[in-house]
Amino acid sequence: MKQEIVPTSPQSSERKLHEMKKIQQAQKNVFRMVLISILGSIFFGAIAGFFGFIMVTNVSPSTPFIGKLSLYSSFFPSQQTLFFSRKDSEQTFMTQAPTMAKQMVVVFSDAPTMEHAVKRIGNAVILTADGWMVMPTSVLQIQAQETNATVSEVVVRMAIVLPNGAVTHGQYSLDDPLTGMTFFKVESSAQLSVVQFGESKISVVGETQFIMQKDMNAFTIFERHIAGIVHDTETPPTRFTAALEQQPMVDIEMSKYQVGSPVFYSSGAFGGIMIENGVIVPDWYIHGALESIITSNAIHRSHVDIAYVNVSYLTKEERKKRALPEQGIFIISIAQNSSTELLQTENDTLQKNDVILSINNTLVDPQTDLSTVIHSKPEGTVLYLTIMRNGQEYAIQFTT
Repeated sequence: MKQEIVPTSPQSSERKLHEMKKIQQAQKNVFRMVLISILGSIFFGAIAGFFGFIMVTNVSPSTPFIGKLSLYSSFFPSQQTLFFSRKDSEQTFMTQAPTMAKQMVVVFSDAPTMEHAVKRIGNAVILTADGWMVMPTSVLQIQAQETNATVSEVVVRMAIVLPNGAVTHGQYSLDDPLTGMTFFKVESSAQLSVVQFGESKISVVGETQFIMQKDMNAFTIFERHIAGIVHDTETPPTRFTAALEQQPMVDIEMSKYQVGSPVFYSSGAFGGIMIENGVIVPDWYIHGALESIITSNAIHRSHVDIAYVNVSYLTKEERKKRALPEQGIFIISIAQNSSTELLQTENDTLQKNDVILSINNTLVDPQTDLSTVIHSKPEGTVLYLTIMRNGQEYAIQFTT
């Protein structure tokens, strides 16, 4: 019987050619799919990248969750306004300035009218919603001398223009010899906007401060920086709690600023008041007097007399010589009438050569200032201190 090879046979040349064409077609399909996938990835990746770029450069850093993606505002904050003609309002003092202006009043010798020219005495800062304010005593003394009156009489006579345009007058005043400030209460039926106090830390050189001066319907802002500290002692590192003898000073042109201008931090928090050209009374000294006024309607300052130094201002050799830690407040001397109670040992007090390591469970750092802490609270406030004495740590309660 004769055998023949038919096309359907595996050995058929036509069959082999057919199989080869199928394989080649499959390879072309795979290549086509891979190419389409690559091109699709590039296309959609470009779209995603574009919208991602728009998001990270426009989303405010304060936006919940996705605000952390705002890379452009993080790395190039100074260029954001130029790039997108917008900037996060919460990050600039200038956009907050109208709010700060509402926390200030303009003080005149009398109610200003078109027919009656009056003298502008200066600005005062609003401390409480019911009308407690503050301004330098020296500014009021000038007006008192010109009118042959007392400071108390000037406060009652002067016209105070509130942020809403209403004019009111002072009711009575309290002088604070420590800061050189006069606190006064005014008549007001409206709830007033008040300044916000920051932290009880001493200012550091280079820190940004904003000085504001307000007139009837306008205000001026000067951006300045802490240039140094004014000392009344021959040994700058040594400080005393009995007097306000060390104050921050801003880098100013002396002719541009008025005594009594309030000072604010970049965050908008109240930083103090300029007591003389360039010299600032820190906010927390004002805060301490205010708390005393609120609780007792009088100013009661602590009378403790402590000489001290923040050990971070000492040289490494000096700390080693006295066996001092790198952080802390070293007590140089302390008056005997200061009230303290040692919890571990009876009848013991804060003593010379003690080192304060923490105040109210907060560790002392280079910006911690004992005088500021003490005078930021009314007399009689209890401070909880951790001290080091002869290499041992103790906990004490210190009454200011």
